[in-house]
Amino acid sequence: MKVSVETARKEVKDLIELKKMRPNKAARMQGVVEQLVEAVTLGDVVFDLPNGKITQKLAFPLGENKTVTELVYDIRIPVRRLNEAYVRLGGVDGQAKINACIEVLTNIFATQVLDLEPTDKELADYIAVFFT
Repeated sequence: MKVSVETARKEVKDLIELKKMRPNKAARMQGVVEQLVEAVTLGDVVFDLPNGKITQKLAFPLGENKTVTELVYDIRIPVRRLNEAYVRLGGVDGQAKINACIEVLTNIFATQVLDLEPTDKELADYIAVFFT
């Protein structure tokens, strides 16, 4: 469902406040914030902050029978699980960290993350970067 830019900005601002993001970090993340605003405006991302969820509607479904049509992200990221994912994925470069973050936030395996089409992966990356 598409929403107005004003509504999208408010939803992203509410998420920033919920995450207790410091003002300096929010300023550094302005490009990511704008990408999230655009995704919300287009209906590609839906926030359900009272339930602690963000849903990304996939342009290209995943899975053997293409049954995975969305990724549901928790808005809390446990550092322990993130560190375990880093170790399991065997890398600490930027993209490995982003993939680990997506895995932990969505509870899908990193191999599925790598199966995302570039359009969907780019948006997933922005969501993950927001949380790191």
